[in-house]
Amino acid sequence: HEFSWAVMPHVGSFLESDVPMAALIYNSPLHVRTVPGQNASHIVPPLPFWLEGAPNIFLETIKRGEDDFEPNASCTTVILRMYEAFGGHGSVKLHVGEHVPVKRAYVTNILEDTKGELGLVSTTGAHSTLKLEFRGFEVKTVKLVLETEESNSDISDISPTMSSKRDSWV
Repeated sequence: HEFSWAVMPHVGSFLESDVPMAALIYNSPLHVRTVPGQNASHIVPPLPFWLEGAPNIFLETIKRGEDDFEPNASCTTVILRMYEAFGGHGSVKLHVGEHVPVKRAYVTNILEDTKGELGLVSTTGAHSTLKLEFRGFEVKTVKLVLETEESNSDISDISPTMSSKRDSWV
């Protein structure tokens, strides 16, 4: 096993500090790789997701949906997990880049079971936006259903009434 830790002195209280951001950077180090024969515009793609608003809300996880790997998966999903770090509350706008074709957005529980649909604001030729509210230390999981060539019918959508429940926690 490998274990690492750090002490970060800061001025003022924890709520006034940037300790959560420093911890995120410390625990997720940047691994830089170069691609021979490529210019910088090909190496740095546009951001697919970013938050605007309260600095105490962090976008912590971006991954494919667990149900995407089932044999009868009918759509492609992306899971975004965010949390409030200071024990307060906050509002953020989750921006989705214009190159990410989002069809629908849902709030889910930690097991990715759909709990309700979110209002996705899309503008033609620009990015899409979701408005999210957070309570103290709340973890929020958002499931984005992507538009694909195969899934042009509404039957392939995930709806709260059609979501499957898990039989077990493990």
